[in-house]
Amino acid sequence: PAQEFTINLEKSAGKPMGADMDVSCGNRGYISAVMKDGVFADYNRTAVPEKQLKVGDYIKKVNGIEDNSLSMLDCLKKEGRFEVTIQRPLLFTIAIKKKDVQAQLGVKLVDRPSGNSLLIKEVIKGPVMDWNITHPEQDVKAGDRIVAVNGKGGKVNELVEASKAGAHLQLAISRPGTTRD
Repeated sequence: PAQEFTINLEKSAGKPMGADMDVSCGNRGYISAVMKDGVFADYNRTAVPEKQLKVGDYIKKVNGIEDNSLSMLDCLKKEGRFEVTIQRPLLFTIAIKKKDVQAQLGVKLVDRPSGNSLLIKEVIKGPVMDWNITHPEQDVKAGDRIVAVNGKGGKVNELVEASKAGAHLQLAISRPGTTRD
């Protein structure tokens, strides 16, 4: 299936877009919710499954605006017609071992995270960096998102709590699908 595709949408005045987009990474929007009503829901009802907008997708471009998630969000709020480029996530799981339950993961998160993922601002000394050293082909880096801990997704606070619940953790990592270097 396509890792990236473009859709065309129209919005009538007063109609909501019908999706929550986390713009904290600065360059892409991350879809944290798709509502039952709104422009995206209407689109999804007629689109083939592999071209539907899903939770976890990334918005790469809106009407030619790229690498600026706040401007993309602003465009979605103000304009009536959209050409939206969507990227599917690349998902992979890492297994880390903390020295003890209280030990940190070794990642700095963005201030005031929201939604259903933890956006990594920086990888610092700790279990995640240890993973990166021994698994360079699946390294975790700034801009990646933790979307589940030990197989369980949830809201930000649930993910943080789950990451403190044990010394052996499996972290599901998401990043835009076409940016693996």
